[in-house]
Amino acid sequence: MFAICFGRHSELSKTDLGDQLSDRTSGTAAIEDLDVFSRAGMFTLDTADIYGPSEAIIGQYLRLNPAAAMRTKVLTKLSFMAPPEPADLRLENIEYRVRSSIARLGVTTLDMVQLHWEPPQQQPGPANRIPGFVAAAKALQQLQQRGLVGAVGVSNFDQRMLMALLDAGVKPVSNQVSYSVMDRRPSLFLARFCEARGIPLLAYGTLGGGLLSERYLDVPANMVRIDTVSKARYGTLLKQLGGWSWMQDLLRVLHEVGEKHGVSASCVAARWVLQQPNVAAVVLGARNATHTRDAQRLFSFELDEIDLLDIDAAYEGYASEVAAVKPSGLSPCDKLARSPNHNISYDESNHKRYAPGLDNKSPATLVQAGGRFFYATAARLLALKFILSMSAAADVLAMASLEVDLSGIEEGNTVTVKWRGKPVFIRHRTADEISEAENTDVTGFRDPQTDAERVIDPKYLVVVGVCTHLGCVPIAGAGDYNGWFCPCHGTHYDISGRVRRGPAPYNLEVPEYRFLDDEHSKAVIG
Repeated sequence: MFAICFGRHSELSKTDLGDQLSDRTSGTAAIEDLDVFSRAGMFTLDTADIYGPSEAIIGQYLRLNPAAAMRTKVLTKLSFMAPPEPADLRLENIEYRVRSSIARLGVTTLDMVQLHWEPPQQQPGPANRIPGFVAAAKALQQLQQRGLVGAVGVSNFDQRMLMALLDAGVKPVSNQVSYSVMDRRPSLFLARFCEARGIPLLAYGTLGGGLLSERYLDVPANMVRIDTVSKARYGTLLKQLGGWSWMQDLLRVLHEVGEKHGVSASCVAARWVLQQPNVAAVVLGARNATHTRDAQRLFSFELDEIDLLDIDAAYEGYASEVAAVKPSGLSPCDKLARSPNHNISYDESNHKRYAPGLDNKSPATLVQAGGRFFYATAARLLALKFILSMSAAADVLAMASLEVDLSGIEEGNTVTVKWRGKPVFIRHRTADEISEAENTDVTGFRDPQTDAERVIDPKYLVVVGVCTHLGCVPIAGAGDYNGWFCPCHGTHYDISGRVRRGPAPYNLEVPEYRFLDDEHSKAVIG
């Protein structure tokens, strides 16, 4: 499987080999595709030590193409997918893994190593008790000083992990995270945090596992094959965002913007990410070199303010409202001019019909007709401007309040609503759940809050459904405390939305809300 990554000014391009459950290109075909990428100006390859034989394939390609090898940069990863033993984090063992990547790639120095850390943050490191990911990063920094590693980056690090690295004197050159028009988690906190500290983002998943494509426009949900790990992950996120109908609205807007610029919807989706603050490069998934020419068009255009507002409106769920206030193409007169119809009848009840020619018409008549046409056109434009000014802009609609009917939520159930582009969980708690939440001792909690501080009516808990770790959407009724569980990195929240285990730094956010009646059957969020 290949992925191509383009930098903000096209100086960085990348190919990533690796999804083990997709129909990735391999062997001779993979090497041929790498040559196609190189001839197209894509000289930076991204891989990882856990992506099967990808490093060996790249190494074979570099040996067979010495001219391309001179201008090719390889970004690999040092991956920890499970809690390591203390010995695994010793310098000599890290050096062994780095030298193994060097041997597979056939180079003398790794251009860049990105530390990918999956275990919980609390996993202890060596004897000095520093976190394990800090120990691994410091080992890479030492290997960098010895010339085995050119640059040290990170992958999927959140704010707390990055702060720990910076406090230890390790500043990564980049942070590779999932970022797309449908997965905007980095924009919540991470992008601003990294920008303030000079750590640019490399965005992968920019095409939502391939779902952000015209291929799926107007396709029924039951006809979509979830045949890769990436599609499965973004399919889960899609359910939280609004389902397949929401996806169709987003794809339709991306398609319309693409037609405006003469590019594909996928190209528009990638360009959107590239224009986000602090994004240095985007990753475009490609199983082969088929879409190379389309990918090159990424730098042939730039999204303007109207494009960005339309895309944001579709994401917020207001695509239909935006479409309703847009002029609907040609006027009836224009349509008639383009498609003449000879079956025309004239109403002579209030005017005379003259024969063709100017014999029976004075010049003043033509002047009057021209003036009336001009004034009618001006009036039409003014009316359109007035109508458009009456409708709220996409950013205003996104900030609107949301009224929710609580009477239909049965006791013990959780419903999800969308507000300001985020999922909001509303839980109708049982008496046992209320008792458990109120009687829990919060002493020693990471973000200590009593249940009374988080609710207005103990029966209803209202929280923003965004994990405070990396912005994932937690699963309701799951985890060790029967509250919410974030499967991305294993954070457990209790029935009051308080973080109890895992890497998340804060409790689930409680939005501003109020009840509209004494029975608390309706509430307004925002």
